[in-house]
Amino acid sequence: MEDKRTRRMWPFIILIVVGLVVGGLGIFLIAHRPKEAPQQPAGGVTNQPNTAPASQPAASILRQKKKKPKPPATKRDGTGNQQGVQTGNGNQQTQIGPTNAPIKLGGNAPCQANSYGGNATVKDCNAGPPPLKIQWSVRDQEGGNANWHFEKIVTVTPNVQWQPVSISITCDQSVRDIFPEGIFMSPQKGFDSTGKIVSISYANPPQAANVPVSFEVFSDQDFRVLDVKLQ
Repeated sequence: MEDKRTRRMWPFIILIVVGLVVGGLGIFLIAHRPKEAPQQPAGGVTNQPNTAPASQPAASILRQKKKKPKPPATKRDGTGNQQGVQTGNGNQQTQIGPTNAPIKLGGNAPCQANSYGGNATVKDCNAGPPPLKIQWSVRDQEGGNANWHFEKIVTVTPNVQWQPVSISITCDQSVRDIFPEGIFMSPQKGFDSTGKIVSISYANPPQAANVPVSFEVFSDQDFRVLDVKLQ
């Protein structure tokens, strides 16, 4: 009898063992299955919550850093007036922006202010030619002429165009005559009461800048040239 009961219970025991094995295996697989990555929408763009303020458009979320332009450099003159931007080249300067301070360039000529539309003021300065100055030198000339045996050559060089040409020559002895070297139109001569100061002038031709002109000075005795001046 017991063998029959035991034989009848074996199928149940096998079912119970198989159920335990299958259940354990299922629990093991569930516990160790890989986690699935969150599903992304088409196009590869991840859905993220919009944290931008409601008052700003969605495009303002992406911002690019922009360099702020530096304000133009300013200079101040001795009076404290702001002069704006200045650029210089030699003796010429261009000023941008309004100012009350004058621009001083070469020479002493004043500047004229010209307005070029709007409120911008540009100061254009035309200093003009520098004042006339001369350099002079003296050398001995042997032989003189038929009347006067002593001669000096006075060479004068102007820094700018010179017209009319007019000088006075001071000597330590009496001067008898003076002539310009070259071709000149009606030179005018003059002597002081002592004869030691002689002057000469002519209008044509004009003397070019930095080009020397020479004068022959005669006397009946040995003499020295003391000074040469414009007149």
